[in-house]
Amino acid sequence: MRTGNKLLWVLLLTASVPSFAQTKYSRVSIQIPPQGLSWLTANGVSFDHGEVNESDNTFITSLDTKQLNALKVTGTKYTVLVEDEQAAFAQQYRKGNFYHNAGAMMVNGKLQFQQSCASAIETVDVPAAFTEGSYGGYYSFAEMQAKIKYMVDNYPNLVDTIILPTRTYGNRPLIVVKISDNPGVDENEPEAFYTGLHHAREGMSMMNLFFFMDYLLEHYNTDPRIHDLVNSRALYFLPCVNPDGYVYNETSAPGGGGMWRKNRRDNGAGYGKGVDINRNYGEDWGVNGPNVSISTNPGDEDYIGPSAWSEPETRALRAFGQSRNFTIAIDHHAYGNYYVTPFGRPAQHSFTAQDTYFYKYASALMSKYNGYSVGDGLATVGYYAVGNSRDWNLIGDIGQGSKQKTYGYTVEIGSASYGFWPDNSLIIPIARSMFFANMQMAYMSGPYFNVQDLNTIAFNNTSDNYHFSIRRIGLTDAPVTVSLEALENITITGAPVTINSMPNYFDVQEGNIAYQLPATIAPGARIRFVCKTVSAGITLTDTIVKIHQPDQILFDNMESTSNWNYTGNWGTTTAAAFSGSRSLSESPSGNYSNSEESYASYKSAIDLSDAEAAYLVFRTRHRAQNAYDKLQVQVSANGTTAYQAVCATGTIKENVGTISNTPALTGIHEPWTQEIVDLKNYLGNNNVRLRFGFFSNSSKTDEGFNIDDVEIVKSTHIVLAVQFIDVQASQQSNGVLISWQASTEDDLDHFEIQRSMDGMNYITIGTVTGDAPFKYLDAEPGTENHYRIRAVDKKQRSQYSKTVYLNYKQTTFFTVTPNPASRELMFRYNLETDSRYVLSISDITGRQVLMQELKLARGAGYRQFNISSWLPQLYIVRLRELVTGKETVTKILKR
Repeated sequence: MRTGNKLLWVLLLTASVPSFAQTKYSRVSIQIPPQGLSWLTANGVSFDHGEVNESDNTFITSLDTKQLNALKVTGTKYTVLVEDEQAAFAQQYRKGNFYHNAGAMMVNGKLQFQQSCASAIETVDVPAAFTEGSYGGYYSFAEMQAKIKYMVDNYPNLVDTIILPTRTYGNRPLIVVKISDNPGVDENEPEAFYTGLHHAREGMSMMNLFFFMDYLLEHYNTDPRIHDLVNSRALYFLPCVNPDGYVYNETSAPGGGGMWRKNRRDNGAGYGKGVDINRNYGEDWGVNGPNVSISTNPGDEDYIGPSAWSEPETRALRAFGQSRNFTIAIDHHAYGNYYVTPFGRPAQHSFTAQDTYFYKYASALMSKYNGYSVGDGLATVGYYAVGNSRDWNLIGDIGQGSKQKTYGYTVEIGSASYGFWPDNSLIIPIARSMFFANMQMAYMSGPYFNVQDLNTIAFNNTSDNYHFSIRRIGLTDAPVTVSLEALENITITGAPVTINSMPNYFDVQEGNIAYQLPATIAPGARIRFVCKTVSAGITLTDTIVKIHQPDQILFDNMESTSNWNYTGNWGTTTAAAFSGSRSLSESPSGNYSNSEESYASYKSAIDLSDAEAAYLVFRTRHRAQNAYDKLQVQVSANGTTAYQAVCATGTIKENVGTISNTPALTGIHEPWTQEIVDLKNYLGNNNVRLRFGFFSNSSKTDEGFNIDDVEIVKSTHIVLAVQFIDVQASQQSNGVLISWQASTEDDLDHFEIQRSMDGMNYITIGTVTGDAPFKYLDAEPGTENHYRIRAVDKKQRSQYSKTVYLNYKQTTFFTVTPNPASRELMFRYNLETDSRYVLSISDITGRQVLMQELKLARGAGYRQFNISSWLPQLYIVRLRELVTGKETVTKILKR
């Protein structure tokens, strides 16, 4: 419902809270006793969660003085890592460090959803509106409300707010943000629910949600994927489930880092305050059992409350859940770097086949880049918790109101070494690390599909079919259409394939689409086309590269071991095969070993001396400890130099676990998939060497990797690096914007923007490198302008685009630079007549920081303002012409 009116913001008043000293908490590393962590809880040591380090069998957690004394009584070995967490946070906090690890700010670019040879996490731009909060870098509760109001005011067509009817003990609101294309209308769209701050000291659980919301809103008009996602989903966010506890932290530890966890229920004289909200849900509430950690002591941090649903926060969420049709929910917490799956009492509940498929595939997808581990409570934190939100989401209250089975997780964000309140310089990197997972949750809430190419890289026939499989990986069934669009050396002759229904999660079907190659196509020529998947408003595309009749250097179906030299346990196995009956594996007879380093090396030299292009292609499936146990494809240029790990289609290159920014395959991906390695860096060499390297650490083991149908092909046909799709020139207030669309390959080096006044003699006015969208601003155009783009590849081969013409007419313009700014702000203008303006600048809460009347003379000029004393945050700049009332609005970021 629409609630964006003035009364709403009057109601969002915070109650005063008496200031009390915070209890001291220490971060400790506990040597896990032989009896397990549940033995510690049975002996009076209460901890809500932590992170298990399997390499040395330790458990990092935070304990107050009472629990630390209880730990001492048990005789368990431990090490104090941080003596006083709250004091340490306040001492290390440095205002302004928020952007220390930010990198690029938000630009009107497209998200790189899959990066096999670069960090997918680091390519996520920081939204301009995601600025530092006043509570040690985190947003205060008042700032959360101001942020939400800013979203409603600035994106009224995308954002609505819902104030849940039940308020907290402190009379504070539970504010839900809805993001969709028609937020005030209850459309029949898949729904996803994101929550944060069940526990008041876990600030990252809230900050990463604001990062995600800001990104969606700021990219809606510039990234087609974000646009489609927001238009076809209803995304609900409750950033602060526990406002009373959070405000208590602000009040009792005003320097930041407050360690209060529970809500602020009055448990009666002598019993203290608070209930653990995430132990108060009705599913299995209060049910004890093996390895279950709960407390009925009101003084403990995981106190479950006097009864199920006793707390206003859980009652509000129960009623809200029963009023919605959520298919998926993710509850954000801190810390541990893991996703926790249901159940708190697995002996009493079991997954259906669909549940198993979802939690296996979705977990692997969400943890692909951040390296998080996945498992139930015992597997991740060493014990079970009951009365939690994820169990109720999955099986609780089904059929009451519109409540349905809702898949989801508890995610523990950030490493234990950072504690509950990571330094403000870590807020952006941690929020980035969750971005891909939050996106995948939104996709999986509705129709979502994975398409696999079932063809080899060689297209040998001029007339044939493109063979593919499509698998349902979303929680909603809907028709899906797969089509092909030609890019280079191909004509699509077959009709799109529509599959009307895949009723079960993880269902898979196969299809074919006919194509025709040119009759005169040369052997070795490159073929490119787009595979497009469309379902319920979501369009996903993938550019496919094939070679016509390439020279085949190697094809091995792994039915024997004759082509390979092995170290360790490498060999062939009949346990899995893509084709035939065998595949290659580092552990053909069972699970791999701990602390293993072993290789399978191709025996023969690979001659690429005459190649213009070359590719390694193979099929693989794998189960390995995510981010720690890995497979690398390694290549040596001449057989004597060191081997280097190379990028394949599905490799990651992140600074997580043992990946260490080196491309590798890791984690779980049980369906067979095709991996392609571009060998462009080894062209011209006649003694190239190839090997597969497997590496494991000293903790968990698993089935490992299977490799099948290994193929190496090369082409001696020269290929171009780019195909232009569109070029446009448009007049802007500060020049001419040249923008173009082009399908590119990695061998593209740069674009040159060329301009001519007469259409014959061109000069280069600029260079663009990097990824789409491609654009360049000509700040000094003439009156008559002819533009063209020259694409240049790494071998200095070039290709020109079409020419576009624009007649530039001088007009009034204003610019504000630099943006972001730190000390000086420059306001530039160019006017056709003398004019009077009012310049006003305010922060996102509406507080005005500058207002000045400007009498500006005709022509170009500037005014300069010192902003060094302003707080680092987003500001709104308004320039209003006094005569006409016309207003120009822009945003700037103060760092």
